[in-house]
Amino acid sequence: MNTRRSLPNILICGPPGVGKSTLANLLEEDTELNWIDVNKVAIDTGCISEYDEELQCSILDGNTLVKLMEDLIREGGQIVDYHSANLFPLSWFDAVVILKANNATLDNRLHKRRKIERKAKNKPDNNVGAENFVIVIPEIEDLFDPDIVLELTNNVPEDMPINIDKILEWMKEWKEDNMQK
Repeated sequence: MNTRRSLPNILICGPPGVGKSTLANLLEEDTELNWIDVNKVAIDTGCISEYDEELQCSILDGNTLVKLMEDLIREGGQIVDYHSANLFPLSWFDAVVILKANNATLDNRLHKRRKIERKAKNKPDNNVGAENFVIVIPEIEDLFDPDIVLELTNNVPEDMPINIDKILEWMKEWKEDNMQK
C-alpha cells in the first residue's frame, strides 16, 4: 500500500499493560497523526463476532473491522494501536513499533489495572489468561522488513519521552525519503 502519502501509518503493538495507548495518545498530541484504538473501534462499530467465556474477552470480527479501516489507512497518517500485527494487511504500515517492558513491570501494571477494573465493575478478577498474552517478537520481525520495525522499551516513565523522540526521528527520515520520490 505504500502509495504516496504525506504522513505514514504506524502500528504500535505489544502485550497488555506495556503502554501502547499512552504512546499512541502522546504521539497523536505531538504530530498530525490520528490514533486508532482498534479495540475501541471494534466495540463502537459492533465488530465483535463472539465472546470467549474462558478468556473473558470479546473476539473481534477482523474482516469487517479491516474493511472499516481501509479508507483511513489509505489516507495515511494513522497510528494503529493493537496488540499484534496479524489482523491487518502488512502493506498498511510504514513502521511497526514493538513496545516492550520487563515481566515485573508488566505484572505490576496489570495488577494495578485489574484492581481498578474490579472496583469499577465490582466483579472478580478472572481475565488473567488474556492478560498474559505475549507478542512473539521474532514473528513480527519475520512479517515486516527490519528497516520498518522499531523495538522500544517502556519500563519506567522516563522511557516514554525517549520513545516519542525515536518515533519522531523516524518520521522525519520517512518524510525526507518519501518527499524526494
